[in-house]
Amino acid sequence: MSRTAWGASVALCGLLCGTASAAYLDDIGRKTDRGFSNALGCWLEVPYRIHRTAGEKGIARGGAQGLGEGLLLLPCRLLSGLVDIVTFPVPLPRAGWNGLMQPEYNPWVEAPDISPAELPGGDAEPAP
Repeated sequence: MSRTAWGASVALCGLLCGTASAAYLDDIGRKTDRGFSNALGCWLEVPYRIHRTAGEKGIARGGAQGLGEGLLLLPCRLLSGLVDIVTFPVPLPRAGWNGLMQPEYNPWVEAPDISPAELPGGDAEPAP
């Protein structure tokens, strides 16, 4: 690459980085986080669907239907994660966009918003 092209590239990157808004940077972080979470945690879709369906419809149906749902949705969550990873610099299409998969994160990957007292064996004191 010639010196002129290299200098122009550096200048363009500097201009673009200088005009990035805080919301845009938050969106990049959110997309990257969601992408890696979904791509690396996609295998958890199978046990999550079995657990959820068994709780709603019973153990026998949960095992069969949940396994089927999990196996069908596993590649979807993986693909959703890979799309978010590859397109992280591209702004979100609209406000409130939560990715291709619903829920946005696999509930077993996302940190729960509950206190330690609500967890199983929940009389443990929170860590300082």
